[in-house]
Amino acid sequence: METIAHFSHQHLLTICAIREHEEIDCAACEKHCSNQSYCCKKCKFFLHKSCAELSRELKHDLHPHNLTLCDTANLGCRHCDACLKRFRGFTYRCELCNFDLDIECARKSTDCSKVTKQIQHFSHGDSLILTEVIDEDKELWCRACKRRCLSNAYSCDSCQFFLHESCAELQQELCHQVHSHTLKLCPTVDDDAGLSCDFCGEIFHGFVYQCDECRFQLDVICAQQLPPSESGDQKEMDHFGHRHPLTPCTRKDQDEIFKCRACDKSCLGQVYGCERCEYFLHESCAKLPLEWEHLCPGQHPLKLQVAMYHYCDLCAKRIEGYMYSCEQCNFALDVLCAQMPPTRPGRRVTDTRQKVRDIRKRHFCHEHVLTGSVKREEDRVLCSGCKKRCSGLTYACDECKFYLHEGCYELPREYEHFFHPLHKLTLQNSQLGVYCTACEKKCRGFTFSCRECKFHMDVVCTMMAKKVTCDPASYIKHFSHGHPLKVINEEWNTKCSACNKQRLDLSVTYGCKKCRVWLHKSCAQLPQKIEHFFHKECPGQLSLEARPSLEPRLRKVKCRACHKECQGFIFRCERCRFKLDVECALMPSTIPEGTQTKYFPGHGHPLQLHQINEDATVRWCSVCKNRCVDATYECSLCESFVHESCTELTSIISHPFHLDHRLQLRIKDRFTCGACLKESSGFTYDCCSCPFSLHVGCANLKPKIQFDAHEHNLCFFDSLYVKAKCNACSTEIVPCSGKKNKEEMESKVEVIRCVRCNYNRHLLCGPLPCTIKSKNHNHDIQLEDKFLEDNSGIYYCDACERTRSPIECVYRCTQPRCPYVAHFDCMKSEVTCLLKGEQKDVELRTLRTRISGKLMSEDQEITKCKPHGEMCTKDVPTLENLLDAFLEEEQMKFPDAFQILTKEMCGLGLESFWEPLKGEGGIPKASPFSCQAFSQFRNMLEPETENSHFSMTFFENEVFVDVEGFMVVQSLAPVLKKLLEKRGDISMKSQLSSNSKNLIFTMLCGAIKNMSSTKVDHPFFETLFYNWWNHVKMAKHAGFETQFFSGHLDKILRARFAVQADKVQEEKLKELDGQIEKWQASSEEWTVKAAELTDARRRYRESAESSLIKVTSNEAKELEDNTVGSALL
Repeated sequence: METIAHFSHQHLLTICAIREHEEIDCAACEKHCSNQSYCCKKCKFFLHKSCAELSRELKHDLHPHNLTLCDTANLGCRHCDACLKRFRGFTYRCELCNFDLDIECARKSTDCSKVTKQIQHFSHGDSLILTEVIDEDKELWCRACKRRCLSNAYSCDSCQFFLHESCAELQQELCHQVHSHTLKLCPTVDDDAGLSCDFCGEIFHGFVYQCDECRFQLDVICAQQLPPSESGDQKEMDHFGHRHPLTPCTRKDQDEIFKCRACDKSCLGQVYGCERCEYFLHESCAKLPLEWEHLCPGQHPLKLQVAMYHYCDLCAKRIEGYMYSCEQCNFALDVLCAQMPPTRPGRRVTDTRQKVRDIRKRHFCHEHVLTGSVKREEDRVLCSGCKKRCSGLTYACDECKFYLHEGCYELPREYEHFFHPLHKLTLQNSQLGVYCTACEKKCRGFTFSCRECKFHMDVVCTMMAKKVTCDPASYIKHFSHGHPLKVINEEWNTKCSACNKQRLDLSVTYGCKKCRVWLHKSCAQLPQKIEHFFHKECPGQLSLEARPSLEPRLRKVKCRACHKECQGFIFRCERCRFKLDVECALMPSTIPEGTQTKYFPGHGHPLQLHQINEDATVRWCSVCKNRCVDATYECSLCESFVHESCTELTSIISHPFHLDHRLQLRIKDRFTCGACLKESSGFTYDCCSCPFSLHVGCANLKPKIQFDAHEHNLCFFDSLYVKAKCNACSTEIVPCSGKKNKEEMESKVEVIRCVRCNYNRHLLCGPLPCTIKSKNHNHDIQLEDKFLEDNSGIYYCDACERTRSPIECVYRCTQPRCPYVAHFDCMKSEVTCLLKGEQKDVELRTLRTRISGKLMSEDQEITKCKPHGEMCTKDVPTLENLLDAFLEEEQMKFPDAFQILTKEMCGLGLESFWEPLKGEGGIPKASPFSCQAFSQFRNMLEPETENSHFSMTFFENEVFVDVEGFMVVQSLAPVLKKLLEKRGDISMKSQLSSNSKNLIFTMLCGAIKNMSSTKVDHPFFETLFYNWWNHVKMAKHAGFETQFFSGHLDKILRARFAVQADKVQEEKLKELDGQIEKWQASSEEWTVKAAELTDARRRYRESAESSLIKVTSNEAKELEDNTVGSALL
């Protein structure tokens, strides 16, 4: 046997063979050992053969010095300087530089193209490692240029420091044409202020080139864009309107439409521009003369300038761009008006203004005639439509101070907008203010609204839709956003609103810069309606909705396929509230053609067929929890595996374990199997009408054991998973210990049981086969309660050849001359196989009592049912489903009704209302029997606020049952039945869905049941009443007829007030009597004090309002011996 001595271990290492299933790791590389390895079995030390033969010294391109192979046992845990991962195996180490490489990184080729590149950058203290492929989910931003790193970036993961490869290779010193001195590369300080680039004037937070002499700063982006060189006719122009040279270029209508900075018109064709600053001029505007003769001869010449809040004295509009002005006369013309030839010599501009004042017009939102006028921003006049300052031509009613821009006056009365396709939007004047659905900001003045849907949009957001018509190549309209989405090329630090993923390439995206919302092109073209294989039971289609991402107030929803929270758009069914996120909904269309696919009703994603070998990584079936081998269907998104046979499972069955109802195959987050009593999650056959679930594996079991001591057939189980009592010996049946992982064995205790009755027997207490066959013996062997072969006192088992007890049961040979005897435990495998039904018509009996039984020959097959059977057409809701349905519908139909849903009691501590009325010593001023006290008591328990609370404390999370078409929890079914008999359907006028009605009926019945066990003198009556009242108010707000309930609450409120007020008053009178008696027993000088107290007692008693006492006391007397809910139903 081969043996070596290794520097890392004190003993010799011997070659050995390690099996695949043994969990043994190599001490050098920390990877799994298999096949031939070196080991020291005494110390449990193992090395791969290749690791044991590693050279002691290594020359590596990542470090200038030689590296020595070391064991980390004496060094402790190390960090590899190449991959930055933590490791405990061997290391190639340089002691001089404290440099370490783990075995995996050291083994990589020294070819620079394959080795992880590492640099030391001046801007960071630690080494930076080159990463060529970056995970698409990671958002890494370069510290130099502040742009996102998509590939080829240097990083220091511990400091979250990243640099593009190109940015890391920037020159540290630079001579640039925009500055006369040498510039040095410097990192900026990490703060919010940043530095201002002296070339483009923008604030920058990345690296800058800086001049130490004159503090000139140039950001790295500007530094890499050198001024263009002159060639041929392409000559630069120095223009007074811009600090950078302008270069002639051709602008085409592609991604952006820029406006000329001189005339404010679209810049297309031949232009002069600065691409860096997006500053462009028409060729004609760039060559405008610097002086211009005035329209009227004899006036001063006009000079070309950049307009700053100026208005044209000819057209009275604000000048956007350049102007010709005369500073002496305070006269200005825009570029277009300046070029207009005078139509009549000597014509004055005032003629135009006079025509403006002659305008007379009417507008639907104002009763008076509006006259034309010219306004400037300095006038501080606000437009009554858009609430912005008026400038230029304005329609005004100076008497009412009503003003309208020309554009606001010409707004259409009706507008068809893509964001609200159901109805036309009507122009209206909202003086109190509404919230714009597009930008979610409050707006006042003119809005385009739909009164029927309570939908509002401000004028600016509405008229932005014209961009789609004017420039269809650059803008699209999308139902998810109120503004048109524009083709964008820049990258934003946000995710796509539809799929919630980052932009990973330079593909086309559509976005709204104002709201920072964008969509991938593929997401913008998603179909509005789809049909999905996972949504077959409902005839409705799935419609695309953007509500979860655009309305955060609504409760989050989960995808029915992946069971994760939907972060972007969803596909939703209006009929059954079925929801899928975008990725899961479109997954069937992304599978390559030719792939063998299965649409399994228990899984929301298509499954693809694969062959799994036995030596491959262990895979477990998601349905039956057994190992997958050979043909297996796999979900690439969830890493879920299903046996080919499990995909053929029947969706609805009838089972002998649960004869009352049918069982439906579904997925549950948590359930307890009614057969083996194991708590689990995943696939289960679940009852639609009661809380019964069955493992898929247990669904294959059948009760085949007929037993004379029990009315039903019994079934054999390998184990139970909770404690149970044996009905024969009355001792505990030990539950299965379970297992920590799927490779570990479970400790099992076999049991024979009746699932329907929870009747259980230990294996030895139950019926056992009278005769069995063993593979170790040729003859039949029969069951014996005990067996003594002779009087030797020593007896052996012929199966295991160990001693046995003569008083324990055995199986012995039926042949008279054959002495074969075996322990029961040695024959247990044969016994359990028979009890599982592998052989028919087997006679059974119990030990000692000899109660007979038989293994039935008739095979009770599991009955398959049609998917739309009579008992499963109505899916019974759960409490969680009702809560989801109500909260979603309540937000849409009653947005201001109830803000908080709590599972705890609301209004805790309200009983403290009575403490101030008791007083803290002294003479009380008034009795608690006052209208003021009663009014305060009522307002506390019946607040008028719309934002009420309601709790879920009056019922448990039980199974729901049907009561005359409504669903309530089982314990409240009698209450609802009595309510419907006496009051009828009080929900008839409600517009809520059936699920929301079920929830409100459950809440009301829970309150009624709680009232039926509460008396008027209950110590926490105020807290309970507060919750009852909130439940009734919620039902009233939802359209339920609750007058009878409200009247009853008023009655018990008065009764409670009488009980508590009388209690407070009697306590105070008793206290006063004690004080009077005390003073009277004192000396004569205290007689006056006693007289004062007696008078105060009289006034306190007389201050009580007799009418209030009479009304409230009568109510209290009626409820004296009854609960507060006794007269309600």
